[in-house]
Formats: sequence, structure tokens, C-alpha cells
Amino acid sequence: MTTPQHVLDCDELTPSKLRLKYRAEWNSHRAMLDRRKDGAVVADELRVFRDFLRLLGPCPAPGYTVDRLNSKDREYAPAKVQWRSKTDQSRNRGNVVILTDSDGTKRSLAEWAETTGQSRHTLHARRRRGSSDVEVIHGPNSTEVSPIDSSPHFPWPPKSAQQWEDGYRQKAKIRPRTTRRETRAEFMYRIAHLNYHALMETVELAVDPNVVPGVEHDELFRRVDGWGRVLRRAAHLVESRRNGEGVLVRFLES
Repeated sequence: MTTPQHVLDCDELTPSKLRLKYRAEWNSHRAMLDRRKDGAVVADELRVFRDFLRLLGPCPAPGYTVDRLNSKDREYAPAKVQWRSKTDQSRNRGNVVILTDSDGTKRSLAEWAETTGQSRHTLHARRRRGSSDVEVIHGPNSTEVSPIDSSPHFPWPPKSAQQWEDGYRQKAKIRPRTTRRETRAEFMYRIAHLNYHALMETVELAVDPNVVPGVEHDELFRRVDGWGRVLRRAAHLVESRRNGEGVLVRFLES
């Protein structure tokens, strides 16, 4: 059996050369020792960097740090710690937020963000505004519409129906393969998609990914949710048209 390189290095390199070669591991070790100031306990087997590296091995990927398996246990010891990513560490914290979906499925807020393809900041902002767990996971009340919706604003969002209709008449594109004009649903989907993803890029730039967003970001996340509702509405209408629902098709093609 071949001896791992990091074990050979622990046996052969001087302390200074070992630190230089394993800089990320050294930084994690030093951070672990610093946590003793906050009440953490470090077992004797991990206090010397050479022993720490020999037992835990090299950091598996950039961004990984040493984390306790049980966040409530204050001791760092060989059987109690491992290399973990920031995402896994956030799930391991004692104050992790658990959300329950309508079917009873329970996951952490971070896991729901991954599963639904949303920013965890968006979910945090919804939760702070008092939304139910289901609304935090999937967004404010679903705006899916019936294909036989008889509203005079249909298919536009009622509060901005005239703006949407004016925009459609001025800016709807001609579909190149069919030389037909976009339907209202296709126009709404295209515009909502552009605005929603532009806002998500703004979120990535404006909000520190390592902290929970504050109230100063609430307006930004309200806009994200607003465009998200329009996007879901438009996607539903486009899909309904593809399924050949007659009343809807005639309206959208008018």
C-alpha cells in the first residue's frame, strides 16, 4: 500500500516547509486554535499542525474548512471533525432554518434554495416578511391562471394591464421561423424572463453571499418575487397554449 504524500511530507518536511506547502490547511488549523478564545476545546492530538494534517489529510477543495460533526459539541477532536464546504457547514449550525412544504417534506432553507434553483437570500427575505413555509419555498401565492379566465385584463397582471398591452403593441417581435407576431403570453414570458434574471444578477452583486440579507434589501427581493410571479403566470399560459386549450389559444393569437 502506497503511503499518502501528505503523510510522507509530515515525516520529512520541516515545520516551515510544511506550512508553505499546505497553506490552506495551515490557515484552517490556525483558525481552529483561535476558536478557543470563544470557548472551543481542541484535543491534544490536533494542537500541532503536523499531527492535524496527518490525521485529517489535505483540504479536498478550495473553500473547505474544518468543521465539527456535531455543532453542539464544543470539542475539536479526531473523531469529531472533518473537512466541510461552507454550504454543508451552514446546514450543520444549530440555528439552521427548517421549512416544511405542502406535502410535509422538511428541508433546511439552504437545501430548499438548491432544490428550487433560487437564491437563499430570496427565501430569507420572504421569511422575514412573514410568509408561510410554502410561500417561502415556492414564492408568494401562485398566480397560475385558468385557461378560461374571463378577466378583462387577461392575460396581463391586472394592476399593470394597460402598460403591458401598450408594450406588447409596440415591442412584440416577429417570430423568424413562422413570420408571425409573438403571442401576448410569449411576449410576457420574454420580458419577465429578462427582468427576473437581471434582478437575480443584481442580488448576486449587492448581497454578501455569506450573510443573511437585511431589511435594506427587502425592496430588491419584493421586485424579485414580483417578476417571479409574472414569469410563472406567463410560463403557465405558454404551456397551456402548447397543450391546445382552445379558448386560451384564440385569445392569445388575437
